[in-house]
Amino acid sequence: MVEVFTGRTLLNKDGDFVDPEEALRNKVVGIYFSAGWCPPCRDFTPILCDFYTELVEETEPPAQFEIVFISSDKTSDDMVEYYHDMHGDWLALPWTDDYKHELKQRYKITAVPKLVIVKENGDVITDKGRKQIRDRGLACFRLHTPQRYKRSHPLLHSASVGCKTGGGLQDGDAAPGQNKTSSQDGLREQLRGQEENNMRKPPPANVDLFSHKT
Repeated sequence: MVEVFTGRTLLNKDGDFVDPEEALRNKVVGIYFSAGWCPPCRDFTPILCDFYTELVEETEPPAQFEIVFISSDKTSDDMVEYYHDMHGDWLALPWTDDYKHELKQRYKITAVPKLVIVKENGDVITDKGRKQIRDRGLACFRLHTPQRYKRSHPLLHSASVGCKTGGGLQDGDAAPGQNKTSSQDGLREQLRGQEENNMRKPPPANVDLFSHKT
């Protein structure tokens, strides 16, 4: 698994807890720092969904790739709504887990959106995942995978494959901005349960993004 998530617990979109050791084993991981109040995040997230769906869900064999969403939303409800309504079927670090601040410091996140692609040991492959997906689509996955996997995966033999692009925004250029379902309720229950049991100290003040305390 990706060592950066050793000892943590992740969530899926149904509100179920997921063991990262099993979910991330032998995979390249995109750590997606994002927030629903951020217009560039809301612009890029659907593009990332298309990329993920075609790469992981619509090919055989599926790519050894996973995304973990790290929220910079103001509240757990904001995170649940954004995650459920706009994100793909990838994983998320619970909003109540203060480890998100350590991740932001480790990967020098000062603005969102940011997509950091990492190896199993947590080392960075690229911190420009967003730009690469916009510019190259699925072809950029060639840069992130071992040679043995490239040979076996059909999509990686075609440089012409791509996904739709948007307005050319650069990584981390956010400015401050802004259907309830059973799975949303499940996510909220899990997050509230963790919040009630969270006895850790408040996060340090220097992890704010654009004056948004997260």
